[in-house]
Parts: sequence; structure tokens; C-alpha cells
Amino acid sequence: MPTAGSPDPETLHQGELDLLISDLVEAGFRPRPDDRHHWTGPTRASLRRLTPATEMRIEIRDGWPYLHPYVHVDGLAGRKHVNVLGNTCLWFEDDDSYSSWLRLETILDRIDAWVADQETGVVEPALDAHLYFGTVDGSLLTVDVEGLIARGSITRAGGSSGLLRATHTGTVFAVGERGNLSAAWFWHTGLAAPPTDPLRLRDSLTRSQRRTYDQITANVSRSRVGVLLVLWDDAGTINALGLKVERATPGRYRLVALEVARTDSSILRLRSGPDAPLLASTAVAVFGVGAIGSEIALLLARSGVGHLVLIDREVLRPSNLSRHAAAAQHVGKRKTDAMAATIREALPDTKVQSVNGVEWRPGVVAAIAAGVNLIVDATGNRAFTDMLSRIAAVAGAPLVAVALHRSGQVARVRAQVDATCQIWDRSPDGGFPEVPMDPEPARAPTWETGCGSPVNNAPPVAVSAAASMASRMIVDVLAGRSRRNQDVFEVYVGIEEAPFDAPGVLVFEQPS
Repeated sequence: MPTAGSPDPETLHQGELDLLISDLVEAGFRPRPDDRHHWTGPTRASLRRLTPATEMRIEIRDGWPYLHPYVHVDGLAGRKHVNVLGNTCLWFEDDDSYSSWLRLETILDRIDAWVADQETGVVEPALDAHLYFGTVDGSLLTVDVEGLIARGSITRAGGSSGLLRATHTGTVFAVGERGNLSAAWFWHTGLAAPPTDPLRLRDSLTRSQRRTYDQITANVSRSRVGVLLVLWDDAGTINALGLKVERATPGRYRLVALEVARTDSSILRLRSGPDAPLLASTAVAVFGVGAIGSEIALLLARSGVGHLVLIDREVLRPSNLSRHAAAAQHVGKRKTDAMAATIREALPDTKVQSVNGVEWRPGVVAAIAAGVNLIVDATGNRAFTDMLSRIAAVAGAPLVAVALHRSGQVARVRAQVDATCQIWDRSPDGGFPEVPMDPEPARAPTWETGCGSPVNNAPPVAVSAAASMASRMIVDVLAGRSRRNQDVFEVYVGIEEAPFDAPGVLVFEQPS
């Protein structure tokens, strides 16, 4: 196998690579001298409808066939999915369908399909606009485009432009309405493809937009940089190119492309799953925001739950961090406040209410339960769970209770969706088994705080698994997919007594 940096492509499949190279030779392709990565040959007939170039280059990358080849063709500038180096984007960078580039014939078929898309205009948005530009920085440009439009700071109309501000922290330029850097936005009348260089960009702007462009570039000094944000409609999607303006030499500037990372609410929710629109109008109360409860709260926020009420009385301690969802900068805060800050940092539109130091008095708990769509009990306190079960039944709110047993060997999640099978009344006689107590604890309990508060030594992986199982059940109940009163156990380490003697999932439901 050739080594990295050698003239031959590095591959684990030399026989298949030899077949591809034979195809190239037979089709009239020739390698560079002493470099069999790059092969130049006749331009595919379909490409000649788009470019006068008579030759194209196929680049076999180290790691082939797990990395697709590049195809470079001159004369395609200004088209989508062609970067400044002339590389046509035939496959997604992480495409795993490598059977489609094992032989030259299939590569040429993909070129034909790419040309057909270009000719018909059925081309996906070119959203990584920074990759098309000649000079690229490793920084991000963050911006809430939808929010700025809603507030009137950006006008969604071709040919419009205006001034904004920006801040620069580390490798992030944040564009908005505040900051110590000048920024300008341009809503382009229409771009067939992202611009690839400063001259092409400026020439594509309207006369009015050029005045704004020139204002920013003229103000760049040694100690300041400027930021440009170009926006346009791209196949029904808002596309964006972010650029840093920096001084090159006295009287001259240069543009460097920044990767745009939008912070619009809709963008932040893209990875929240299909239930997010439904969950946005729901409210959930989480009693107990320790190890399991903090992870549940974060998972529910990430899944789209719009309103969380977090109830706990404890302070986040340094030793909590090995299992808690909050980070070290929140040590010393109430656990509820720490999690509220953690959630808002990632999902600022999520409404989070902290309830600190509440006593477990029935009236107080009932008032909280009456204002939510679902109650979560992550306290791990059997007595409180029984009380909450009765209160939830009266309030008509579903309850999901989660706890770890036997130092994290077994997790139990209990769903009470109505008053017909309340958790407090469940027993082995009714078909709901109990996890037996450990007859011989592995070691004596340890304490960090006061007497009566032994440290639960369940490992973080068991905590995360239990939180994930509970969160799935919560989402299913909120989405209306589950209306069952049930106890679900996950056995991570089998114990001495059936049915918990082997790892696996056990489900026990209310008899129909």
C-alpha cells in the first residue's frame, strides 16, 4: 500500500484502484509526471454544453474509495456547486455511496446527471458559500437573520442594504445591532451562485449597495476590521456569504470569507426532531434537577419543549460535574439556575422558570402541577414520588418518574398517564415488580454533605441512559403516541433475582 505523500494514491483497495486507473488510461487520461493522483483527459461530452474547456481533471484522493474523487473543469465559474478552483461538487463530502465512483463509467454518469441538474435549474442551494470564495478564514460569522428581519434591521428586498454592528470574540464574529465593529448587509437581487472573489462580488451589487460596500471598506484601519453579510434567495432558502474586511496595505483592503452559522430560531431547531413543532407549545415541570433531572431538562429543551419549570433546592457543587449537565462556570449557583443558564445558552427561545428552595408541601406542588402538561419526578425519593403521583392524578397531568437502583445497575421509568393506575398504588401483586435491595452493598456508603445524604455512586453512563429512556417516554406521552400506564426497566448489570438477572429491557403495563 502506498504511503501518505507518495506519488501513488494511498488506498486499502489496490486492485479496485488499478481497475479505475485502467479505465482512465483507456479513455485517454494521462497522469501528472510522478503523480498518479491527478489525471487529465477529454472533457465529458455533456460538460461541453456548459464550457468550452476541452480537458478536465480527475483527482483521486488518498483514502479512495472511502473518499470520492474530485473533478476539476475550467469555464464553469458562476455556477452552483463549483468552487473557485473549478472543482465540481458531484457528491456530498461525507457521501458513503462509494460504488458510484469505483469505475470511470459511473463517474461519467454522475457528471451527466450533474449537468442535467445545472441545465434544468433543479439544483440544491449552495449554502456553504464561504467555500466558493478565493480566501477563507477559519472563523464563524453568527447572525440571527430572521430576528433582524422581524425587527426591521434587515429588509428582505433585492437591492437593499444597510449598516449593522458586530463583535469579535476568539474565532467568532457575531453580527447584530450592537458591537464595536462596523458591519453591512446586502440583500442581493439574485445570485446564480456564490461569488468567488471581491471584484466579482462588488460588480454584482447595485449602485446604492456599492456605496454601502465602499463605506465599510474605506473605514478599515489597522486596529479594526469590518464585516460584510451578503444575503439572497436561493431555491427558496436564504443563503448567506459572510466576509471579513481587513487592511492589507495602506489604502488597500482584502476580503476573507467566514463560515456563516445562523442563529435563527428555525435554524437552531433543525436538529430537534419531527416533534419539535408540537412540543413548542407544551410545558413540563421537572422536580429534581440533579444528575438525571438535569440531563432530562436539557434533552427536553433540545427536543423542542417550549416551557420548562425546574424545581430543586440544592446548589451545584464541583463534585456534581461528573454527572450533571451544567458546566463548571455555573458552580455555586442553584442547580435550577445553572440549568436555566445552560439551556438558554444553547436554545435562547426556550422559556425556563427556576423554582428554588420549594418545600414539598402538597399545596405548593399542586400549584406547579396545575400549570403544566406533564410532570417529571427525578428526585429518586420514593416518598415524594408517591405524593406526586396522587397530586398528578388530581391535576389530570401525566407523570413520568425515573430512578436508578442498585448503584446504577437497574433504571426504572414509570409512566402515569391517567388516574386509573397511579404509581403510589402499584405493587408486585398488581404486576409491577420492585427492584430488590442489595443484600450486600459493594462498599459502605460515603458522604459529601450532611448525615443522611449518602452519595449515589451510579456511573455517568447509567445516568445518561436512564435520562434518555425517560426523555423518550416523556416525548411519546406529550406527542400522544403513548397513553399507557407502565413501568419500564433497563437492566445494565444483571442482579441475583429474576426478572432482573440479565441485561435488557423489561416492560410491565396496566392490565387491559
